[in-house]
Amino acid sequence: MGKNYGNEQLNMPVYFKRYLKSVTRERERVQYEFKFDNNYGASVIKGIMSYGHEDDLWELAVLEYDKHGVYIITYDTPISNDVVGYLTEKDVLELLIQIREL
Repeated sequence: MGKNYGNEQLNMPVYFKRYLKSVTRERERVQYEFKFDNNYGASVIKGIMSYGHEDDLWELAVLEYDKHGVYIITYDTPISNDVVGYLTEKDVLELLIQIREL
Protein backbone atom coordinates (compact mmCIF):
# COMPACT_ATOMS: atom_id res chain seq x y z
CA MET A 1 0.00 0.00 0.00
CA GLY A 2 1.30 3.49 -0.89
CA LYS A 3 2.06 6.38 1.38
CA ASN A 4 -0.97 8.32 2.63
CA TYR A 5 -0.46 11.85 1.32
CA GLY A 6 -3.72 13.13 2.80
CA ASN A 7 -1.89 14.18 5.96
CA GLU A 8 0.81 16.19 4.20
CA GLN A 9 0.89 19.85 5.10
CA LEU A 10 2.49 22.76 3.31
CA ASN A 11 3.87 25.03 6.01
CA MET A 12 3.65 28.62 4.89
CA PRO A 13 3.97 32.08 6.39
CA VAL A 14 0.71 33.47 7.76
CA TYR A 15 0.48 36.13 5.01
CA PHE A 16 0.18 33.43 2.35
CA LYS A 17 -2.94 32.00 3.97
CA ARG A 18 -5.01 34.92 2.65
CA TYR A 19 -4.25 33.68 -0.87
CA LEU A 20 -5.12 30.06 -0.13
CA LYS A 21 -8.31 29.29 -2.01
CA SER A 22 -8.69 25.60 -1.19
CA VAL A 23 -7.04 22.49 0.15
CA THR A 24 -8.14 19.15 -1.25
CA ARG A 25 -7.06 15.99 0.54
CA GLU A 26 -7.49 12.60 -1.01
CA ARG A 27 -6.16 9.25 0.06
CA GLU A 28 -2.90 9.51 -1.85
CA ARG A 29 -2.70 13.21 -2.73
CA VAL A 30 -3.04 16.70 -1.30
CA GLN A 31 -3.54 19.85 -3.39
CA TYR A 32 -3.27 23.49 -2.34
CA GLU A 33 -4.80 26.09 -4.65
CA PHE A 34 -3.62 29.71 -4.37
CA LYS A 35 -5.07 32.79 -6.07
CA PHE A 36 -3.30 36.14 -5.98
CA ASP A 37 -4.66 39.64 -6.63
CA ASN A 38 -3.04 39.67 -10.11
CA ASN A 39 -5.32 36.79 -11.25
CA TYR A 40 -2.44 34.33 -11.22
CA GLY A 41 -2.17 31.50 -8.78
CA ALA A 42 -0.71 28.08 -8.24
CA SER A 43 -1.69 24.49 -7.78
CA VAL A 44 0.73 22.82 -5.39
CA ILE A 45 0.42 19.08 -5.03
CA LYS A 46 2.14 16.16 -3.40
CA GLY A 47 1.07 12.61 -3.92
CA ILE A 48 0.82 9.73 -6.26
CA MET A 49 1.70 10.74 -9.83
CA SER A 50 3.23 14.13 -8.92
CA TYR A 51 6.81 14.89 -9.90
CA GLY A 52 8.86 14.24 -6.78
CA HIS A 53 6.35 12.32 -4.71
CA GLU A 54 8.73 9.41 -4.34
CA ASP A 55 11.17 11.78 -2.57
CA ASP A 56 8.42 13.50 -0.51
CA LEU A 57 8.70 16.65 -2.66
CA TRP A 58 6.12 19.02 -4.16
CA GLU A 59 4.94 19.86 -7.68
CA LEU A 60 3.66 23.30 -8.74
CA ALA A 61 1.66 24.51 -11.74
CA VAL A 62 1.09 28.19 -12.47
CA LEU A 63 -2.60 29.06 -12.83
CA GLU A 64 -4.29 31.95 -14.59
CA TYR A 65 -7.83 32.92 -13.57
CA ASP A 66 -10.44 34.49 -15.84
CA LYS A 67 -12.97 37.13 -14.76
CA HIS A 68 -15.31 34.37 -13.53
CA GLY A 69 -12.69 32.86 -11.24
CA VAL A 70 -12.13 29.83 -13.44
CA TYR A 71 -8.50 28.87 -13.89
CA ILE A 72 -6.37 27.16 -16.48
CA ILE A 73 -2.80 25.98 -16.12
CA THR A 74 -0.70 28.52 -17.96
CA TYR A 75 2.58 27.73 -19.61
CA ASP A 76 3.29 31.31 -20.69
CA THR A 77 4.94 32.99 -17.71
CA PRO A 78 8.51 33.82 -16.73
CA ILE A 79 8.09 31.31 -13.88
CA SER A 80 7.78 28.21 -16.03
CA ASN A 81 6.66 26.82 -19.36
CA ASP A 82 5.58 23.56 -17.70
CA VAL A 83 4.73 22.20 -14.28
CA VAL A 84 7.67 22.32 -11.90
CA GLY A 85 8.41 19.23 -9.87
CA TYR A 86 10.85 18.00 -7.25
CA LEU A 87 10.36 21.11 -5.10
CA THR A 88 11.17 21.52 -1.44
CA GLU A 89 8.81 23.54 0.71
CA LYS A 90 11.25 26.46 0.46
CA ASP A 91 11.25 26.19 -3.36
CA VAL A 92 7.44 26.28 -3.39
CA LEU A 93 7.34 29.42 -1.25
CA GLU A 94 9.90 31.15 -3.46
CA LEU A 95 7.84 30.34 -6.56
CA LEU A 96 4.64 31.54 -4.88
CA ILE A 97 6.32 34.89 -4.20
CA GLN A 98 7.37 35.14 -7.86
CA ILE A 99 3.85 34.31 -9.05
CA ARG A 100 2.33 36.88 -6.70
CA GLU A 101 4.65 39.51 -8.20
CA LEU A 102 3.83 38.78 -11.88
